[in-house]
Amino acid sequence: MPPRKRRWPWILGAIALGLLVFVAIFDWNWFRGPLERRLSESSGRPVTIGHLDVELARFPRIVISDIAIGNAEWAGDEPLGILRELMVSVSIPSLFTSEIVLPLVSLTEGHVDLVRDKDGRANWQLRKSDEPSTRTIDVQSLALNDASLSFRDAIQNIDVDVSGETRVDGAYESRMTFGGRWRGNPFQGTADTGNVLSLRDSSEPFPLRLALTFGRTSVNAEGHVTGIKNFARVDAKVSVSGPSLGALYPTLPIALPDTPPYRVTGHLIRDGDTYTYENFSGVIGNTDLAGDARYERRQPRPMLTATLKSKSLDLADLGPLIGLAPRPGAAKVPSAAPVQGKSTPAKAAPAKLPTGKVFPDNDFNREKLNAMDADVRLTAATLKIPEQIPLENFSTHLKLAGGVLVLDPLNFGLAGGNLVSQITLDARSNPIAAKASIDVRRVKLGQLFPTVETIKNTSTGSLGAQIRLAGRGNSIADMLATSDGTISAGMAGGRVSELGIWLVNLHGGELVPLLFGGDRPTQIRCGAVSFAVDDGLATMGLFVFDTEESNISGSGSINLGTEKLDITLDPKPKKPGILSLRGPVHIHGTFRDVDFGVSAQTVGRGLGAIGLALVNPILALLPLIETGPGQNADCQAALSSVSGAVKQSGKKASDAPVDERATPAPIVDTQKRNGPPAPIVDMPAKK
Repeated sequence: MPPRKRRWPWILGAIALGLLVFVAIFDWNWFRGPLERRLSESSGRPVTIGHLDVELARFPRIVISDIAIGNAEWAGDEPLGILRELMVSVSIPSLFTSEIVLPLVSLTEGHVDLVRDKDGRANWQLRKSDEPSTRTIDVQSLALNDASLSFRDAIQNIDVDVSGETRVDGAYESRMTFGGRWRGNPFQGTADTGNVLSLRDSSEPFPLRLALTFGRTSVNAEGHVTGIKNFARVDAKVSVSGPSLGALYPTLPIALPDTPPYRVTGHLIRDGDTYTYENFSGVIGNTDLAGDARYERRQPRPMLTATLKSKSLDLADLGPLIGLAPRPGAAKVPSAAPVQGKSTPAKAAPAKLPTGKVFPDNDFNREKLNAMDADVRLTAATLKIPEQIPLENFSTHLKLAGGVLVLDPLNFGLAGGNLVSQITLDARSNPIAAKASIDVRRVKLGQLFPTVETIKNTSTGSLGAQIRLAGRGNSIADMLATSDGTISAGMAGGRVSELGIWLVNLHGGELVPLLFGGDRPTQIRCGAVSFAVDDGLATMGLFVFDTEESNISGSGSINLGTEKLDITLDPKPKKPGILSLRGPVHIHGTFRDVDFGVSAQTVGRGLGAIGLALVNPILALLPLIETGPGQNADCQAALSSVSGAVKQSGKKASDAPVDERATPAPIVDTQKRNGPPAPIVDMPAKK
């Protein structure tokens, strides 16, 4: 008995060996005919197979040569696939589940055309009925060897063609070339990978080098990706360039503002629903930009967080962000260089003031303002600006939450001081509800007009101002045209050009010596102005500019909707003299085309002098004699009415000089005008 028991291992081994020999020599083509019939019957389309083989392994491999698969009747005349060879590895346990797992699908020398229509029917579902299948197929990796694949999905609005070839380039053994349309937008590019493109969710990254052109946007990337189906994890150097960051939306769910052409390069890391773009740098228009950004896909809206810095920011590049049309001659889209190479940013047109109206009239995109949340900080050390604008630097903190955009602060360095603003745009309503709180702090009068030499060389003192406005509109122009609020400015002390003062007074007797002997400063006792804004119309309630030489008062209005001025200045010299045509000066026209006029009183003086000169030249001086009716203003009272603005200048009302004989500054009722202004004779400004 014991010797018989020892025979069983030999018998089992012989059986196993026999099975292996049988499998090795078995001609799997015996199943080719039945398989063709079975596939043709179950799919409702003809299927032909030239050769069939099976390789037994952990995941058995089915190798089918010279295969042709007909298409579904609804999918068109083109066959689903014609291949010289199709190799499929199968997970045996998955055959008994609702999802069949194919660890590897390899296509060699052929073409496969995959289609899904708007009703959800997919031609790759091999079944006779077009009813939805209860089983799905999970392809975990794909190899294209001199083969191509097309994919058309009416539900996702995707139309893409992919071809693959085997090639060795360092770590990359395969190249995928693709092109088509994604949600209606054209794209094309190449992707270099390992010898197999991994489509499964795996912790093992695989190398990827990508060059993609999407519309006019270009992307170059090189690094590692885990799971190409959803790019669950990405670690790559990525360069992006295009005509505007705003053009990425809605193709990508990132609602960035419109910008000039840009190019940036940085380190992209994706971990699940979080994308981090680290240490990126590049250019937007003529502006250099660097920093870090983080994007999180979350509900109810995605969140963008960024910290941005610029060494030199071109003021014109901020134009599209606030609704200005792109400047003429803007840079063409900068080409995106391959990751291994270098590129030179395109040159944008020099910064200059736009033509037409001053206030931007392009609408903000309410859809974008409601599409995501954001927390972005941006600082610029210096500004590229037109020489007539005395801005120095820039910083802002932008918060966007639930359709409400807040810029707090929005800070510009201005003429040795600061322009600090808090801006709120509530895009939950249509039109947008806007609020602006703007403080002009410690601005140096001598630096406020850098291209006007007379002011630049002779003026000193600090100016402060406050603007409080609220309006509605989808553009800055509309918001200001409907705004209500107040505008005020004030300063105590300082100096200003005496030549300018006498020019406003039209006092030839004082002007002539200054023109030939040189200008000199005169002391400013105080300056104050206030406007009440009602539905876009700013009515002057107070104007006083009091110096040692003259006291200038004013009245009038500014229409923020039509951008028109209607201001009358009434100068009163404080000392007598000759050759004076003193009278009200009218400032009118548009913000871009300001004109000046003189009153009938001034014209009358001139005509009177001419008439008397015909009788006796000496008599011509009589109408031109200045008696000096001007008196010191009550500066402390005037500045007290604009105390908030004076505080921004670094002074207070009590810093103004006191004069018991001072004349109270006239404060105009902003609701009712005290009669019509003096008749004006227009004198257009020199072009």
